[in-house]
Amino acid sequence: MMIRFTEKEIEEIKKKEQEKVNKILENMKNNNFDLIQFSDAILLYNSSKFSDCLTLTEKLLKIKKEKTVEKENEKENENEDEKEDEKELEKEQKENEKENEKEDEKENEEEKEKEDEKELEKEKENKKEEKKEEKKEEKKEKKKEEKKEKKKEEKKEKKKEKKTQKEIEEEKEKELELEMNLLKGNCHYSLKKYELAQEIYEKCLLMEPKSVKAMINLGQTLTKQKLYTKAKEILEKALELEKTNADVLSGLGYTQLKLGEYESAKKNLLSSIERAPYNGATYSTLGFVLIQTEQYKNAMNVLEIAIQADPNSVSALTNLGYVYNMEGEFEKSKKVLERAQSLSPDSDSILSKLGFCLIQLGFHEKAISILEKATQITQEQDPVVWNNLGYACLQIDRLPKAKMAFKTSIKLDPQLHNPYNHLADLYTKIGKSQKACEFYQKSLKIEPKYSRAMTGLARCYVKLNKPDLAIQSYYNLIKLDPSDSDIKFELSNYLLQSEKKDEAVELLKEILISGSCNETTDKVKLSLSNLGIKIENIIISSQDNIKKNQENEKENEKEKENENECEKEEEKEEEKEQGKEQENEKEDEKEKK
Repeated sequence: MMIRFTEKEIEEIKKKEQEKVNKILENMKNNNFDLIQFSDAILLYNSSKFSDCLTLTEKLLKIKKEKTVEKENEKENENEDEKEDEKELEKEQKENEKENEKEDEKENEEEKEKEDEKELEKEKENKKEEKKEEKKEEKKEKKKEEKKEKKKEEKKEKKKEKKTQKEIEEEKEKELELEMNLLKGNCHYSLKKYELAQEIYEKCLLMEPKSVKAMINLGQTLTKQKLYTKAKEILEKALELEKTNADVLSGLGYTQLKLGEYESAKKNLLSSIERAPYNGATYSTLGFVLIQTEQYKNAMNVLEIAIQADPNSVSALTNLGYVYNMEGEFEKSKKVLERAQSLSPDSDSILSKLGFCLIQLGFHEKAISILEKATQITQEQDPVVWNNLGYACLQIDRLPKAKMAFKTSIKLDPQLHNPYNHLADLYTKIGKSQKACEFYQKSLKIEPKYSRAMTGLARCYVKLNKPDLAIQSYYNLIKLDPSDSDIKFELSNYLLQSEKKDEAVELLKEILISGSCNETTDKVKLSLSNLGIKIENIIISSQDNIKKNQENEKENEKEKENENECEKEEEKEEEKEQGKEQENEKEDEKEKK
């Protein structure tokens, strides 16, 4: 059963926690560290008081060090006491031996006196008595030895008990020290001091080489420092120790994503989800893997689950916004990205995606202000942001600003094809067709099958009155997409202008025969009728051609069937001949016998 609290109860819990935090901070101010425990440091960390938590853990570790030094001194004193005890024992043993010797002497003297008195009487029994005495002495010696052994055993048992208790205490102390160091590392990590966090986690692994917690935390800090291969090695070691640990699998999946190992990342993330189905961060990472492999619909489903698990996951919201953009669902993208921006107002990645979305929805002014903010946030400038900013400015004729943005984008990444294409569009807009051609060609060098640049280049050649190059560019476009009737119609019109009537007519016939019903086909019919060509004849001839093709296909099928039948008959005849040959061989063998 899930325990559900009312809003008042939640507020009371929060107040109590805050009161505890305030008490801890007061005790820290007043140096009352005797009243503070390690659990208080954890409470500060959970309350996002990272710097206070760090100072407290450092102080607690210092106190712990002092205590360990005291304990070591105590140990040395104990060892000295033990040595003294052993010496005393030896002394006691020697004294006991001396006393025993004295007693023996006394007994011997008494016995001698008795023997002197009874020498005559016990001459015959001397031998018997001697034997008895020997037995007595043996018994005495045995008793002495038994006493000594008992004492030794008792002391050994006491020492063992002390050792086992000490060992348990020492193990607990070591575990506590490890946990305190891990918390210290976590504080540095939360304060974005990744190098310091790395040092502490490495120290933790020296203390306990098989600490999976330390390995996971070290892996995370290394990924933050973009040391992905090193992080991968450490997390793989952790996976060897705990093969079903969901956190290890999730962390390893993230590093593999960063290294471009998408299939391995996907496998590890899915197995992590199997073991921990409610971890939103793992779903978010899996969604990003699916984006990289262009599985946008699957990514959409996964990221929606991630947001259900954690509604405030900025990465999941950002990636979902990107997927909606790629799928053309810009209204949904806008809602999701605005939510992400409210949680992380200074993220250039969110602002970039939101700016692109607003451009698609036609809110160019708003897009420009958001994209300008994105360019001012980080020192590492994003060429895509500058390209989107330029495109938004181009749409509302802010041409100088657009030109500057596209050139900045090209400077930042000369291998990005979009800014060249958009800069070419800008030059086309201001009537500089030759300059536009140059930039369309640059865009096509990077991305040879980019249809927008190909279309722009063809139209530029038309404006520059270069018919051969224009026609060739149009045919290249048609090769790229033979079903594009708009480009075919555009080319047919240009062919008519260039007095290439036959070619134009053939293209118009192709569009008409393709059977697509849209505005272009209506225009085709008009232009054909203007050229004096009857549309009915084209349709009839196309139908005749279709019928002929169908008949030819049927004839080819019949021929294939006949060929197959002939082959089957030939196979049957061959089988019969083989059977006859075998029978003849058998008859020959019988005759020989």
